[in-house]
Amino acid sequence: MKLKLDTSNDLSLYIHIPFCITKCDYCAFYSVSHQKRETIEQFFSLLIDELKIMVSQRSVPFKTVYIGGGNPGLLGPDHLLTLVTLISSLGKVDEFSIEMNPESLDEKMYPLFQQGINRLSIGIQTLNEMHLDTLQRSASKEATFRALELSNYIHATFGTSINVDIMTCIPGQTIEESILDIDTILSITPVHHISLYNLTYEEGTLLTKRKDRATITPIPEEKEREFLITLWQHLEKRGFHQYEISNFATQEEYQCKHNIRYWNLEDYIGVGPSSVGSFHQDNGNSFIRRTGVPSIEKYLDCNERYEIEEIEKRDEIVEYMMVKLRVVKGIDKEIFFHRFNLSFDAFFSKELEFMKKNNSEEFIETQSTFSLTISGLLLCDSIISLFCNALLDRFTPLDCKK
Repeated sequence: MKLKLDTSNDLSLYIHIPFCITKCDYCAFYSVSHQKRETIEQFFSLLIDELKIMVSQRSVPFKTVYIGGGNPGLLGPDHLLTLVTLISSLGKVDEFSIEMNPESLDEKMYPLFQQGINRLSIGIQTLNEMHLDTLQRSASKEATFRALELSNYIHATFGTSINVDIMTCIPGQTIEESILDIDTILSITPVHHISLYNLTYEEGTLLTKRKDRATITPIPEEKEREFLITLWQHLEKRGFHQYEISNFATQEEYQCKHNIRYWNLEDYIGVGPSSVGSFHQDNGNSFIRRTGVPSIEKYLDCNERYEIEEIEKRDEIVEYMMVKLRVVKGIDKEIFFHRFNLSFDAFFSKELEFMKKNNSEEFIETQSTFSLTISGLLLCDSIISLFCNALLDRFTPLDCKK
């Protein structure tokens, strides 16, 4: 299938830098550690070639850009500046984010924020050395404190907004320790956005293998609920408002615009190994998924670096439900009908009736919206399954023509 992108449409860009110093035990994203500089240089050369072609084909700036990983800092400040300069040559990006592990953030990165990056996301996870060891994080507590102090300067000098990633429900962790992590971070730098994740055990990760061998003991499910409710309430007291199950911002302007485009299933394209993009073609009639090969070797050595497939309408709706029910605002029924030509109330009448009888405290429904309450967000996986199973069981192409 040939890739056809409109040169002037709203399009976001994700760039995956797959390199890490060491791979954290919980991480299920594609990344590789201990790579030779020669491999990194070869990767960067190919990445720049891809981006030059993409930039040459566009007539307007990208709406949002996110450089993630892995640890993008391992490209080095000069290569990152080349990336940022190339992308910014199209014009100002509304929101230009970069992830940075604490050990990679230093003064040499300052030109990135002069050139166009206006959002910095620091992967902290925890400040507790024992829990850092459980996660097998490469950043020390000292490196994290230094990164927070540098982010304070970056915000004050360049106006860059700051996000921090925090992980909770780590084996052996207490709620009080999680609260201390949050409060200590906020005492050092003016954070505008917090992504708070409870630790999950993904298939194939070293952490899951350790759990299966009983060398670590996961926090019980009921205790996880207590963790999340307590921490969500604490973040609200500290001025952070929840707008998605794991994301909190001090003001609406600091909500992650790039992620919101993901959650709205708006068009974006990914570049790099294992990167993912989804976008519309043929005047919106086709919904396309493009996925990078999850292998640095294949990315470097072959011409077929991406797989492209057309997503069926039913699967597009399933994906839409999976992301929108995790967002606090939930589903706008008019937008749902306009996008899929499908009545939310009519198609899901059985599920809505079931929810009213059995889960009335887990959702809020109006004539125009359907969203989950705080208690509903804690059960979102089972609620999402209820609606998505209905789609898988009953949907036919004719449903979108009614």
